[in-house]
Amino acid sequence: MADGFARLARRLADPQPAFHYLYLPQLDTLMHEQGPDSDAARVLLAEIDAAFAALLGEAERCGAAIVAIADHGFVAAPDAQWLDVDADPELYGLLARPLSGETRLAYCHLKPGCAARFIELARERLGHACWVVESRELRTSGVFGPGSAHPDLARRCGDVALIAKPGWNLRDTLPGEETLRLAGVHAGVHPDEQAIPLIVYRA
Repeated sequence: MADGFARLARRLADPQPAFHYLYLPQLDTLMHEQGPDSDAARVLLAEIDAAFAALLGEAERCGAAIVAIADHGFVAAPDAQWLDVDADPELYGLLARPLSGETRLAYCHLKPGCAARFIELARERLGHACWVVESRELRTSGVFGPGSAHPDLARRCGDVALIAKPGWNLRDTLPGEETLRLAGVHAGVHPDEQAIPLIVYRA
């Protein structure tokens, strides 16, 4: 991280107009491992903040503009709120393949003719932890953004989407696979996941 900030500071001093980009993965990795509220995450954020403050001083000296933005928000993922979808053999047996997508938004590809039964069971048995929505509703309602959809979107979204309610995560574990355990997650509908910080500094 220190090297990245140092390189960026040196490039700001170049009189030739240019756009420079620096991505820092350290905080994301740490928050997945130890959670967004951990002491380690607070310490690392303070280090990033100090390095950013020093960079602003260099930007002011060089007459450069700085934009800082996150690529997503973050929430804690308590162990007690991980739901193993494959723990229900009847429900999981209706899937044609394992869950895809994210632990906060799982796509379900179903066996032919099983959609109605899957939706009924999922709403009955998983409704405390997620909303059960037909994937085509997401596509037609504009959830994926404006413009023409990619030709593969419908295939990738499957038949049904399980949208985790705040605090919950969804998973399945294949034979021989280690059970996924994360202390922090993103890609859901909680406001803390959807609120993306943006900092703009102009010298």
